[in-house]
Amino acid sequence: MNPGNSLPQHSKRLLLVEDNMDLREDLAQYLMRQGYEVTTAGSAREFYQLASFFPVVIIDIGLPDQSGLVLVVYLRNNSDSKIIILTAQSSSDAKVAGYNAGADIYMVKPVDGKELAASIFNMFHRLDLLPPTDEQVLATRENDASPYTSNSWQLVRAGWLLIWPDGKSISLTGKEFELIHFLTLQQGNVVSRKNLLTNLNYSLNESGNQSFEALIYRLRRKAELINSSLPIKTSRGIGYSLTARVITE
Repeated sequence: MNPGNSLPQHSKRLLLVEDNMDLREDLAQYLMRQGYEVTTAGSAREFYQLASFFPVVIIDIGLPDQSGLVLVVYLRNNSDSKIIILTAQSSSDAKVAGYNAGADIYMVKPVDGKELAASIFNMFHRLDLLPPTDEQVLATRENDASPYTSNSWQLVRAGWLLIWPDGKSISLTGKEFELIHFLTLQQGNVVSRKNLLTNLNYSLNESGNQSFEALIYRLRRKAELINSSLPIKTSRGIGYSLTARVITE
C-alpha cells in the first residue's frame, strides 16, 4: 500500500517549492502517484502569491530570488504547517540553520522518493485530527438546526474558516485565526500593535513587525480574491479593531 493512500482525501494537500523544474516535476508526479494533491512553486515570489494553507510544505533552500530559510521562518511564524527542507546543502552548519529556522525535517538531495513519501506520511499523522474541508464545514452548517445569523460573521474553529454574512468564506492559518479571535475578544475596541505582537508571539522588533504586516497583507489579499473586504479597521499610529460582530464557533 502506498503511504498516501491510507489518508483521507482532504488531508493530502502539500506544497513543493523547488526552482529546478525537472526535479520539481519529477517529485510532484511521484507524490501525486502516492495519492497526494501537490501544488508547486519555482521561486519565493510564487510561494508568496499562494493564499492557501498547506498542512505540509517542502522547501529548497537555494531558491533564485530568496533563501528558502526565509520561507521556513515565515511559515513557522505564520502557520501550523509541517516543514521539510529538501536541499543539496549537506554541511552540519546548514542543517543546524535549517532546524533553527523551524524545519521539522532536513533532507539532502538526491532524495529517495520512498523516503520522502514516508516522511510526508508520518507528518500528516503527527497532525492528529486534520481540519475538514471548507465544503464539509459548510455542509454541516446547512444541516445544523440552529438558525444562521445573517448579519454576523462566523469564525469557525473546525476548518479554520472566516465566513462572511453572505456565505463567502476563506481558509485561515493558525496565526490568522488567532489574530481575528483575539480582536473579537476586544469587542470593537482598538488594540495596539504592540499588544497584538505580544499576543501573537511575534518579537517586538523589525522582524516581528514585518511578520505581522505580512499577516495582515495576506488576510486582505485572501478577501480581495473573493471580491470582499475584511471587518478589520486600521487606526494609523494606534492599532487595529473589528468593525463588525464576529461569532466564534
